Amino acid sequence: RQIFRFAERNIACVDILASSDMGRCPHNHTTGARMCWDHSGDHMAARSAFLKLISSDPTGDALMQAFARGPMAIYSPQSAAVYQVNSKRSELVLAGSYGFTNRIGDYTSVPVSWDLPVTRAFHTGQVIVVPTQEVDERFPLLSPWQDLVLEGTDTSTPSTIVAMPIAYSATTIGVCALVCTHSEVWGWYDYAFIEGICAALALWQQINTLNESLWLAQRQGTGARRRAQGLKDRQLQVLALLAEGASNARIAKSLGFSLSTVKADVQLLLELLGAKTRSEAVERAILAGLIPSSSDANSEEPVKK
Repeated sequence: RQIFRFAERNIACVDILASSDMGRCPHNHTTGARMCWDHSGDHMAARSAFLKLISSDPTGDALMQAFARGPMAIYSPQSAAVYQVNSKRSELVLAGSYGFTNRIGDYTSVPVSWDLPVTRAFHTGQVIVVPTQEVDERFPLLSPWQDLVLEGTDTSTPSTIVAMPIAYSATTIGVCALVCTHSEVWGWYDYAFIEGICAALALWQQINTLNESLWLAQRQGTGARRRAQGLKDRQLQVLALLAEGASNARIAKSLGFSLSTVKADVQLLLELLGAKTRSEAVERAILAGLIPSSSDANSEEPVKK
């Protein structure tokens, strides 16, 4: 929700500035051109619709199609791709694309050590803008870049590759790349708009990460449930006392078992639940439905008059 509000604020602030004298591009000295964005109702609705789409957890390909044809349409995009960094932060993994040929398969997993616009954006945390006529010289790993865009696309038209870092909690977690025919000078308002849109993309990536974590937790819980079907009543009692934070000595005293028996039961529980610590065993036991969570236990207590 915080990222969603941040994205909306960023886009709204840029819209306000675009309609004022502050909307002049400080870098466009030759024409002093004002921002040439389309602020019609349709385009404003496209920005809002894109933010709402993210909450529905779309696929990466669907997201990039909406990204290119919606809020980024003002830059006349030809194609777009979004990457997520892997857990070791050693590779950028393609999470979705739109408007590319099958050659995008050569870049489904990009080592961060490669010199590409997306890796530079990842390392620097800055938007990288590269005219396509400079790609072969500056980024030979992309050459020939024309093979990446779909047939029928006019590659003779001057175009630009834009790599935009996606950050969450001051950490770059991915990169979005865009090939567009936008010919205007890129000004501060363009970068501000991109920052807001990338904040929305960060929200999508965090939703993806959360869903993967939930799926993994459910899978671990199912496995734990299957392995724990053979637990004895005594071991379930030990598990319940573990959830209360009881020590082995206290468990032994409470249940009337020897300390060695309790230690053996605790070790067996850790193995069956695939846990390394007592607290992790309790978490997985709750997930597997072997013991109630603290909130469930509290809800079952009778209300005291």
